[in-house]
Amino acid sequence: MNPIQQSNIEFAKRGIELLAPAAAKNMPFQLMLRAGDDGALYYILEQYVAQHHSMVAKVLMVQLWKRVQNGTGMDLLLSADGVKEVYHILTDYVVSRELPESVVESLKEVS
Repeated sequence: MNPIQQSNIEFAKRGIELLAPAAAKNMPFQLMLRAGDDGALYYILEQYVAQHHSMVAKVLMVQLWKRVQNGTGMDLLLSADGVKEVYHILTDYVVSRELPESVVESLKEVS
């Protein structure tokens, strides 16, 4: 695993920790992204959209694109539904990269 991939996983884990309480309580959340975090989230969303249809992820990618190009962070206000979607996307990203491939395939068959 290269340093960028490791950094993306670390970002995803931080995001999961931040979003978990809001996702559990069905509340909106303001996610403060530092420079570099926006790129990590954009990459994770891009990977997710390549495999799943998610309008929320596509809209977030559009919002993030300019910040990724400028290398600046941003405050991202997520609705309650957006919080749940991003939480799910980040969790999916971490699980799919940290579990052995055989376990990931088994989980896909079950769901």
